[in-house]
Amino acid sequence: MKNLMITSALVCAAATGAAAQEITYGGLLANYGTYSLDDYDADLSLFAGDIGVAVGSFDFWIEGVQGNLDLEDVSDDLHADVLTLGAGASFGNGFRVDVSSTDLSVGIGFLGLDVGIDELGAAYDNGTYFGRLSYAKLSEDTDDVLDGIWGLHAGYAFSDAAEVSLSVHSVDGEADDVIDPIYILTGSYDAGLWDIEMNGLFTEIDSNDLSLLTLGGTYDFTNEWSAYGAYTYGSIEDDDANLLRVGAAYTLNDTYKFFADYTYGDVDGLDDHLDGFSVGVSMDFGDKPTSYETTADRLTNVVKSVMAFDY
Repeated sequence: MKNLMITSALVCAAATGAAAQEITYGGLLANYGTYSLDDYDADLSLFAGDIGVAVGSFDFWIEGVQGNLDLEDVSDDLHADVLTLGAGASFGNGFRVDVSSTDLSVGIGFLGLDVGIDELGAAYDNGTYFGRLSYAKLSEDTDDVLDGIWGLHAGYAFSDAAEVSLSVHSVDGEADDVIDPIYILTGSYDAGLWDIEMNGLFTEIDSNDLSLLTLGGTYDFTNEWSAYGAYTYGSIEDDDANLLRVGAAYTLNDTYKFFADYTYGDVDGLDDHLDGFSVGVSMDFGDKPTSYETTADRLTNVVKSVMAFDY
């Protein structure tokens, strides 16, 4: 039922925004993949979407991700749902404030974890550089282990085609002795026919270094046909993992994209490697401004880059 509610909300929001012709960014994606590892098979279905609408100096957005992993020989599916509602107000001198509420649910069968994230942010953006300070209050199943997350995000646009940003997220609660500040570094460059993006996450959990770094990009052979790919390197102390994804896409009317890709991965300690294929369709109305990104956006965007899907 919750999956149906999220899906319906995203579709209705997209339809309403389109009718009002006030969409500032957004997109929809549906993706299905089948994977194998050590002779075990799994099917992964994803549905993701976001839309931002501006009304004068105010803006509103809704975004969500649904994931369902069907594991071979496991009776219950692993599911993950993320839904965010937010609103912001911009002032003529470049300042902006925003509030948002995110609901994260992860579980298998009747077992699960539900976390609410209510965030307040204040930012300054003059078009060349920006800074954003935020506090995200965590609730529900965290049991005071994580009370909240402080965030400081700064970015610089070298031009309309290139930008880089760094955010630092410090946990508030009992876990602050276990989880060091989380650093997320992102960068992008769009040369027209081709573009490249970088996403990196670095932290230390219980004295174990954790790193994730993804480099991805696309190349347009024609207005319709393009190729894309991403490489991810991950490490926890002495254990490393590599993930490579390559694919091709066909774009219709500069908005609708049909794609298919192949995934290969290897992880230290496993005898076999990961193989997978996926197909999907997406709609693109433009990207959310980096200076608008919340703590939930920064964290989930790392996952999106690792899985090499965006919309």
